[in-house]
Amino acid sequence: MESNGLSIEQSQNLYYQKQSANQINTLVQQINSLIVASLNIHLNLEQNYTLNTSQTFMTLQTISTESLGDRLVQLVGNAQFQIPSNFTLSTTTNSSISLRVCFSFFIKFHCEYFF
Repeated sequence: MESNGLSIEQSQNLYYQKQSANQINTLVQQINSLIVASLNIHLNLEQNYTLNTSQTFMTLQTISTESLGDRLVQLVGNAQFQIPSNFTLSTTTNSSISLRVCFSFFIKFHCEYFF
């Protein structure tokens, strides 16, 4: 037994499980990035795309910067967030942004909000 109460075999199994989870995490991030890159080309202003599976929820919206302040963004179920009315963004007028929100229910991976 090791000092943490796990056998050497249990510690090795845990190590390899974490290593596999990190590899899956990396692949999921790459796939999400490719999906977002493809959709950014094809989504028009004020359109959105939602991917909702048992493992992942992701929404991508293209928003006018002028309509960004005091905006309520609806997610899965009752989840939502509000962009405050005093939110300022340093861009040119009449520009747009893509907002991506994602959750993973089984695999931990890093999701970002792109403004």
